[in-house]
Amino acid sequence: MAASQLSQKLEIDVQPCSTVADATQNADIIVTTTPASTPILNQSDIHPGQHITAMGSDAEHKNEISPEIIAGGASYFCDRQSQSGRLGELHHAIEKGLVTASTRFPELGQLIAKQSPARQNDEEITLCDLTGTGIQDTAIATLAYQRCLQHQAGASFKT
Repeated sequence: MAASQLSQKLEIDVQPCSTVADATQNADIIVTTTPASTPILNQSDIHPGQHITAMGSDAEHKNEISPEIIAGGASYFCDRQSQSGRLGELHHAIEKGLVTASTRFPELGQLIAKQSPARQNDEEITLCDLTGTGIQDTAIATLAYQRCLQHQAGASFKT
């Protein structure tokens, strides 16, 4: 579907981008949902204050996010660490030796239940690695869409 068609259907501004850097340069939130087997989002594509949700890495060969982002100081959390360590973006950081398999990261449920701290300041980069607990993914996507509609004044999406 073309950007103009999406703009009309969603009633928001949707702009096509030719590079990942173009799409992310002014974004507050980055969501990846690709079947990529090599990282499409690199350290150079992100900046302080952004939140990244990676949803496409749900098999050992899939990898959307450069492992260096996890190792480079982004506040990382996942839906289920045991699963992310086998299938998700975390898997690749462990495989490259950038993070140890025994390193514990907060899970999404712990953040929601306030058992683990969330973003500490406006400059912090956060990365949520969702490997596919389907009901959780659906609830998150629904909530994100509803909030976008509520705040659509001045909203813009880039594809």
